[in-house]
Amino acid sequence: MDKLLAGKLRAHIEFCYSTIPYYHEVFNNLGLKPSDIQDTDDTRKLPPLTKQDILANYQKILNPNLKPTMIRSTTGTTSKSLSIAYSARYLDICNALRYRRNKILGTSIFDKTVWMPFLGPNTPSGTGSSESDGEFAPTLRRVWKLLFGSFFLKDFTLKFRTMGLNSQNIDKVSRELISFKPDILHSRPSYLRRMAIYLQQQGTALRPKKLLVEGERLSNGMKSDLEDFYQAEVFDVIGAREFGGLGYECPAHSGLHLNSDYFLFEFLHNGEPASEGELAEMLITGLHNEAMPLIRYKIGDVVVPTKRERCECGSNLVRLKSIDGRMSDGLVSTNGERIAAGPVIEFLESVLNMRDYQLMQHAPFIFELKVAAGRSIQEGMVEALILYLKEKIAMDPDLRIERWDETQMPVKYRPVLSTVRS
Repeated sequence: MDKLLAGKLRAHIEFCYSTIPYYHEVFNNLGLKPSDIQDTDDTRKLPPLTKQDILANYQKILNPNLKPTMIRSTTGTTSKSLSIAYSARYLDICNALRYRRNKILGTSIFDKTVWMPFLGPNTPSGTGSSESDGEFAPTLRRVWKLLFGSFFLKDFTLKFRTMGLNSQNIDKVSRELISFKPDILHSRPSYLRRMAIYLQQQGTALRPKKLLVEGERLSNGMKSDLEDFYQAEVFDVIGAREFGGLGYECPAHSGLHLNSDYFLFEFLHNGEPASEGELAEMLITGLHNEAMPLIRYKIGDVVVPTKRERCECGSNLVRLKSIDGRMSDGLVSTNGERIAAGPVIEFLESVLNMRDYQLMQHAPFIFELKVAAGRSIQEGMVEALILYLKEKIAMDPDLRIERWDETQMPVKYRPVLSTVRS
């Protein structure tokens, strides 16, 4: 697979140099030629690509000879939204990778599937539902597009609906979910948990076969909650608007498999290749999007890679032990070191059993813990958190407790967040 990936990389580098103005300039400014990139390790000769680089050089990164088939935009919840151009061939590859994921997860194109995003606080209180079960025309259109044209599938299934949440429509969405009875429910962990609690309060239950979760750090505590609430198997998946689907958890639940035969993944710790089990920044090179190629893109996620070996499921793809969120969200110690949010979330949710909270760091030693109204905080939990924070930031923290109106659902739930610059 490494030889195949290296061959794809060489062809892609040659394409980018000869076609994309931005990369032509980068190579020339560094005194490099495409032939200098022969293996995957050689990509370190090139500088990382940041979101700011793309925004500053947007037109130069686009393929001037190809009209994009689709433009997808990032959410813009952590910084300015970014528009990504997709080619027709790349859309087909994205769909194929989703089909591979679903086959490995044991789902069928006939499974009734619901994608439950958040529509935003100012969206009218509809559900955003589409393609209701039993409506033949939408399904026929999807099959027609699949056979004779390129388009993007959120989930590779014929019976698919989007049921968007906002802060006012949870009752309507819950009733539609009960009526539709999805086999697969796909959403962020915090939204699934919020829906489960509401269903319990209404004295009803939803029993999908599988939950697909993405977009937030899935702690062991949260995963256990979702398994108990829905009596379903939970699978963590990873994706990004910049690339599409990047990986998934297999039925062996031994980490997340990355689509490392279609993307080149780099894991860096302090700028050097990370070791197994070491917290690392992830860089991604897409090898198939001719419309807007991204080389060594800093996606912003901090991850823990595992040893490259064959999984119980039979896959040899690169795996991650965990995704620990955005380093920019992490806490900052008194010496300026950034502490990844993932381990902090794991401690809060799996050790202290906290839910519906947000831990904010306003200054190196000033913290605010927002807790949903109606949720009790035991004195022992606060003491344990203070000791934990003291160990992390190397000084006594000033921790304030505030009540949080949980109906103000954020677009992207960030349970740990620091406004301190490192």
